[in-house]
Amino acid sequence: MKSLKIFFCLVLSFFLFRMGMAASFRTPSLLIHQNATTRQFVRTLKIQHKIHFLEGFFSSTPFVCDETFYFEKPGRFRMDYLCDGILLSVLEVNQQRKLFYHGSVIELESRPMSYWPALFLSADENHLIESLSYFNFILAKPLENKIDLPDKWHEPIPNKSWVLEGQLKLSRLGLIQKSDPHTLERNKVSQLVSPVADHHEVWLDHDLFLPIKITFEDKDIVFKNYQNLSQLQTIPYAYPSTIEIQKEGLSGVVIDTLPEFFGLNTPFEGKIFSQAQLRNQTQKGFPESLSYIKEILERFILEFR
Repeated sequence: MKSLKIFFCLVLSFFLFRMGMAASFRTPSLLIHQNATTRQFVRTLKIQHKIHFLEGFFSSTPFVCDETFYFEKPGRFRMDYLCDGILLSVLEVNQQRKLFYHGSVIELESRPMSYWPALFLSADENHLIESLSYFNFILAKPLENKIDLPDKWHEPIPNKSWVLEGQLKLSRLGLIQKSDPHTLERNKVSQLVSPVADHHEVWLDHDLFLPIKITFEDKDIVFKNYQNLSQLQTIPYAYPSTIEIQKEGLSGVVIDTLPEFFGLNTPFEGKIFSQAQLRNQTQKGFPESLSYIKEILERFILEFR
């Protein structure tokens, strides 16, 4: 009997030790590193969505747009929005973001890419940290990389070092579910909680480090039914089939991924990042009766792109 008690004590101690190890192993910096590492071999991406703006909290009038995202590296991307035959585009090159519409070019706020696309597109860990920090999901302080020597200063290394602050929890979204090899979707998650802002949380798949849900202020962004879009056997790319922007459980925007237009590490055709080309392609504007579309698109870009 005594030996049995000792055995159970040893098992319990081992279990608690493993639980402690698991809790201490996961940190915000490791979580961000692992998410970025999933895209370490990605050079260029082209993703196309069909965005359904539903009647509700985001738009009082329903309408549909096609969104095409060309991504080359942090600080170099283009987004096209084709709605009712009218094209509106956003271009970011050299940390300058501009909106092209109706023959005019509008300077937009210079800031990191939004947390949502950054968690799917950026393989640059520094860029991902800057994005999450800018939108108050984490606190990030860069460390000085220069070393003070008697004769000279050494140049800083290319990759920054950071001190990160954020709360990390292990939890589940809903009831326990078995993994599905077809969708790569589970509900066991690592939950990153902001230390500085309420209702700023990111749920990442515990094993795959893919976003499952993001809470930002009063809205939830839910990512559903992951699939591998890549045609390259050596470089998989998991991406949700459907994305929903919700408020109080109701969907205001539903985004469907169009896998037939996906491109990975394929050179872009033409002058994708040419301002002159974009100006020529965006000469038309919405009629007065559809002017609300431009306003909703600008709000969507400001909040989520």
